[in-house]
Order: sequence, then structure tokens, then C-alpha cells
Amino acid sequence: MHLRFKSANFSSCIYNGFVNIGRLNHITIKYKGKGNKMNIPLFIFHVGYIDYLRLALTTAKKYNSDVLLIGDESNKRAWKPHLMKDELNSPVYQDFLKVYTKMSSYNSEYDLLIFERFFCLREWMNQNNIDKAWMLDSDVISFSNFYDKYSRYLHNKDIVASLSIPQHQDNYRWAAFGHNSYWTLERITSFTDFCIETYSKNLSLLQEKYEWHIKNHILGGVCEMTLLYLWAKGKTDVFNTAKVYDGMTIDNWITSSENFELNEYPVTIGGIKQITFKDGIPYSFNKKLGKDVAFLALHCQGSAKKYMRFFANDRLKDFYQLAPVWELVRPQRVRNKIKKLIKKV
Repeated sequence: MHLRFKSANFSSCIYNGFVNIGRLNHITIKYKGKGNKMNIPLFIFHVGYIDYLRLALTTAKKYNSDVLLIGDESNKRAWKPHLMKDELNSPVYQDFLKVYTKMSSYNSEYDLLIFERFFCLREWMNQNNIDKAWMLDSDVISFSNFYDKYSRYLHNKDIVASLSIPQHQDNYRWAAFGHNSYWTLERITSFTDFCIETYSKNLSLLQEKYEWHIKNHILGGVCEMTLLYLWAKGKTDVFNTAKVYDGMTIDNWITSSENFELNEYPVTIGGIKQITFKDGIPYSFNKKLGKDVAFLALHCQGSAKKYMRFFANDRLKDFYQLAPVWELVRPQRVRNKIKKLIKKV
């Protein structure tokens, strides 16, 4: 099977041993599995360049044959294959922008980017006639081929998407997470259409949540997680990766004891899930089940990004709790602090 990724900006592409040189209208990539694993394309969306982006990409590539970065000018040299997000700026996304109303404590640029990635995924799958794909955030460290591990569930024709959805949804939490999610073209189309329809025809529902945040002085509001939750609510064809299946799960966010249930996993003094590595795979003790559970990925969101360098390195994995210390003493950080002190003087 070959995947033809549409692009007009590649001067060269080296991928899986196949090389295309010159100014190309399409990039043809040999889509092949590793061993007996089931493989579908994996997609990471990121704007800007920062060191941890490469960690997310390289660990994903370790277990998945086809990993695509959709980004911008600043990260086009960070990974091949790479597509500019503006090439996927579809009429559907423009329709969304016409009805979108900001109702969160995020800055406006970020608020839109977290929605835009879903519309980019839809357009990319449409352009390239791709029926199934996996979407990953750029602060996720991978330890598995997700589609292969969940194949016995995702091959079921009644399962057409996966999200991470915590059980606890009180007080207008209304949150489902797409940081590590499986999509069919049918369902990414359904979700993005739902976003447009909700903002245009059911805005009062979103305003209800936003007003609760304002009234109670709580950060957050309405974002893509809200729409994912409302879209998935009541659906039986959305697989929930926050739950434990066959002794494994996917991390929602490493800075919480919660995954599917509250207080589900122990946390370290540093405030992240307590992890033990076995044969290179992270495990944590599930207090509800009374046994260790394998984590197929760790989500190092926010301030936890400092742990990514440790989790991605086989020699450093077991010493991940030293990440906060390293963050304080690493040479570049010390130099920056000295510069700030000099400026103050």
C-alpha cells in the first residue's frame, strides 16, 4: 500500500528508505508495517519549534511506520514528512471560523489552534483518501503502536473513534481528550461538523458552561475538550482509552492520579504518576484494580514537559524523578538566569 501525501513545498524527502528529490506535487510513501504489527498513519500537529517536539516524533516513529508532522515554517526542517498546516486550510475550517466564539481563559491563538488540528486531520485524510489515522499531541511520549495494541477492539466495525474520557464530569467539567486518539474519516468529519453546528445552532449550551466558570472564578471554559465530550456523550462507537483493557491504558495527563477514575494511581512527591519501567514500558499501580497497569504513552502536558527527555531515553527512564532537579541546574538555564541578574544590575 502507498500513501500519497499532497504537498508543494518539499525539496527532498527521505522516508522508510524511499527517496524523492525535486519539487513535488505529491510525496509517495511506502506504507508498510513493522513485523506483524498493524499500522495506520500517525499524525502530529504542532506550530513553532521547541526541543520536545522531536522527542514526541522520534518515540512515535520507534513503534509506528508512518509518522507525519503537520506544522509551519519554523519546524519544517524538524521532521520528514512534513506538511504546512496552511496547505490544509479548508473551506470547512473557514466555516468554523465564521461561527466560532471565544469562551475560555486561553489566549486567542492557542484557542483556535487546538480546534484547527482536527480540521487539518479531516482535510489531510480527505485529500489522501485515508480512512483511518491516529492523532497524537506533541507532548506525548510513545511506548507502543497504539492501533496494534488495541486492534481487537478497533477492528470491530462498531468502533470508529477513540478518545480518553474520565468518568468524573461534575461541575461542568465536560472534558474528553483527543491528545492520543483514533479516527476514521467518517468520524472526524462528524466531529468537525458537530463543532460548526454547535457554535452556530446551540451556542447557549456552551455559554452555560462558560458562565459557570466566570461565576465561580475557575480557569478554563469552552475548548476542544468540551466539544469532544459533548460529541462523544452517549455514543457507543467511541472507544475510551482512559479505561484499562487487557492490563493496559493510555495516560490522560501525567500530573494527575486520575485517569478514568479519581485517585486511581499513586503520585510521586514531585506530583506526577508513580512509574516503574519493565522491559522499557512504563507501569503504574492501579489502586482500584490492585495491580500494575502498562501505559502505552505518557502525556507530559504543561510543566511536565521536563520529564519528556527522561522518558524518551532508555538510559534515563528509571531516573525520571530527577527531571525537576535537572531543569534547575542544566547549564543553559543557569546561563539564562545569570543574564537576567546582569540586566537587573
